[in-house]
Amino acid sequence: MSQKSLYETDLVAWSERNAELLRAGRFSEVDIENVAEEIESLGRSDKRQLKNRIAEIIEHKLKLYLLTGYDREANERGWKDSIRKQQRGIEDLFEESPSLRTSLTPEFLTKCYKAGADDFERSDFGSYARPPRECPFTWEEILKAE
Repeated sequence: MSQKSLYETDLVAWSERNAELLRAGRFSEVDIENVAEEIESLGRSDKRQLKNRIAEIIEHKLKLYLLTGYDREANERGWKDSIRKQQRGIEDLFEESPSLRTSLTPEFLTKCYKAGADDFERSDFGSYARPPRECPFTWEEILKAE
């Protein structure tokens, strides 16, 4: 039976230990493979957060775009507040990781739109209207506060 590594049993202790080793210049003792994996996961996490924030903006923009009457009037303020909150969060992400802006491609917009449109369809309002097949919003409309 193999012994589990510190990486598998206590990620905090593992990260503190490897940070100490790196600062001390004891590179031969560093868990290189898992350190590299953790560094890569930081970038994936930021990109996943960016996608989730954009999908939420799209979901609420679709509600504002497609719904009318009482449903829109009763919820408009909350949806707009949510959009602004997500836009601020995206601005913070871009400040911390400016290279994330390179993610703003047509392909990434398609992925974000699919997620946002799916969320719209699963919401309480999904039975009232169908979202368009293609995203009706530009990157500027998604990312800039109104």
